[in-house]
Formats: sequence, C-alpha cells, structure tokens
Amino acid sequence: MHVSQETIIDLLKQVIEEEEAKDIIFYLRGKSNISEFIISEELDLDIHKTRKILYKLHDYNVVSFKRKKDKIKGWYICYWDFNEDSIPLLQRKLRNESIEKLKERLNDESNNFYYMCRYAHARMTFDDAFEEDFKCPECGEVMNQVDNSRTLDFLKKRIGELEKQKDEDNAQLKAHKEKIKAKIKKEEEDRRLAIEKKAKEDAEKEAAKIKREQERIERKILAEQKKKEREAKKKELEKKREADRKAKEKEEKRKAAIKKKEEAKKKIVTRSSKATGAQKSKTSRGKAVKKKVIKKAVKKKAVKKVVKKKAIKKAVKKVVKKKVIKKAVKKVVKKTTSKKPTKNKSVLKKVVKKIKKVVKKKRNTKK
Repeated sequence: MHVSQETIIDLLKQVIEEEEAKDIIFYLRGKSNISEFIISEELDLDIHKTRKILYKLHDYNVVSFKRKKDKIKGWYICYWDFNEDSIPLLQRKLRNESIEKLKERLNDESNNFYYMCRYAHARMTFDDAFEEDFKCPECGEVMNQVDNSRTLDFLKKRIGELEKQKDEDNAQLKAHKEKIKAKIKKEEEDRRLAIEKKAKEDAEKEAAKIKREQERIERKILAEQKKKEREAKKKELEKKREADRKAKEKEEKRKAAIKKKEEAKKKIVTRSSKATGAQKSKTSRGKAVKKKVIKKAVKKKAVKKVVKKKAIKKAVKKVVKKKVIKKAVKKVVKKTTSKKPTKNKSVLKKVVKKIKKVVKKKRNTKK
C-alpha cells in the first residue's frame, strides 16, 4: 500500500522527537540493505545519533535491520530497510490509542466537576479542591467551578473525527485486503494454470519422445529389412554371376574342345590331302578331276562328322579310359592314315568303324 509523504511526517511527529528521523526515513525509502555507516555518511550525521534514531524507529517497526559480520574488520554491521507496509498499521494503532485516551478524558469530564482560579494556575477536581479549601495553591485565590461544556463538545467532536478516520481506514484496509486476496487468488490461478500448462507440455514432450522413439525403432527395423533385402539381392547377384561365370567357362571349354577337334580333323584332312596329292601326280588329268569330286565328297562327309561330334566324343572317351584300347586305337589310326583313301568311303568313317570293333571285342572278353 502506497503511503503519502505527509502521512509519514505526521506519524513520525507522534512517535519520535528528533527531526533527523524524517531525513533517515526518506533516505531509506526505495532502498534496501543500507549500512548504518553509509546512512551516517550520506546525511552527515553522527553514527551514534543515527543508531539511536534507527533503534527508536525499530521499536515501532518502522524500520528493520539485518546483522552481518564484516569479513575484513571482524565487527558486526547492521543493514537497514524501511517498512512502508507497517506505516498504516502503526497509524491505526496510534489512532486507537488516541481514541481510548479521549474517551477516558470525556468520561472524566462528564462525571466530575472541575475548579480553577481566575488566573488559571491549576485545574482541580472537586476532591482535590476540597482538600485545598477551594483555594489556589499558587496564588491563594478562591477556586470557582469551571464550565467544561466546550471541552466536552471538543472531545466529542475529536473522537467523532478519529472514529470517522478509523472507519475510512478500515474500509481502505478491507479494500486493500480484498485486493490482496484477489491478487493472491489470481497468482494461485496463474500458478495452477502454469502447472497445468507445464504438465501438458511435459505430457506432449513425453508423447513426442515416445513417438520419436517408435519412429526410430521403425526406421531401424526398416533399415534392417532393407539391409537384408540388399544382402539377399547381393547374394542372388553373386550366385547369378557365379552361374554366368561357370556357364561361360563351360561354353569356353566346349568351344575349346570343338576347336581342338576341328584342328585335329584339319590335320587328318591335310594328311589325306597330301597323300591324294602324291597320287594325283602319278594319275592322269581325268583321274585328277575324279579326285576333286571325291575330295568334295570327303569334305561333305567331314561336315556330317562334325554334326555327329558328340557321339564320337563319347565313344572316344570310353575307349581312351583303358590303356590297351588307347594303343589299339593308335595302331588303327596309323594304319588307316597310311593307306590311301578310297573313292566311296572317307578315312574318318573307317577309323570310327575300327574303334567300334575294338570296343565290342573288349566287352565280349570281359563278359
């Protein structure tokens, strides 16, 4: 609650006699934790007088202090604050005391008779004046009864004014209390809303955290699945490559074997051609023409033989397995290659026939 400067001055006049108290209060107003040495230095006052005024004000709760030990010097220093909120309370307290005193005096004035000399040296009640024989103890003049109706009116008027101020203060205090209650209620509501908001934010954060964790787990599972799929595709690709490589190798081997057989056939043909060439030189031109025709027939049969290469290859493999058969084959080949080719049959056909005969003989002997 804000307190006016005039109210503070009036209140200080009632509680303390020193004029410097006003300067100290207005210096402390708006500040906190001010050392008494700083107050004394700033206001150019004696430190002892400053302390005396501060302690008197502290008796009425106008100021408050905290004691702290100085780390360098080792003694205790008081740090003072102005309690502005205590001013209205002290004002009401002093007003209530004034009302009580005025009511007591009004009661006395109403219930007693007062006597006084014409010089107004002393004012006494009936009992006191009776003891003095209704004579003034200072001047010796006769004391007469005083009309105190004006005093009674003044006291009643003053009590009424103070009561009115008291009611106004109570109304202000009530409004202030309601304002404080509303403020406290609002602060509590704001605190409650803040707590709810924080709880909601925490719940949202927790939900978002759980969601992020779930998404992370899902991403991890998806990544693992993709990794497995990649690995499976990689394995399939490797298998395919391996199969392609093996097929390629097999094809290359097959082509190499075909090429080898073709080369062997070419050698046989060249040998036979050499033999036929020698024969051609001895025979006539007509025979040479016939030889050309035979050579063409031989070439055609060689082509047919290439078509039947798989059957021949199998037969040769079976024969070559045994050393005896190999030798027999070599002998037959030598015999057949050394002889001249006939007109109707090729050399290769004769070789095949003789190999078949040797194979049959061998099988019959085994049985």
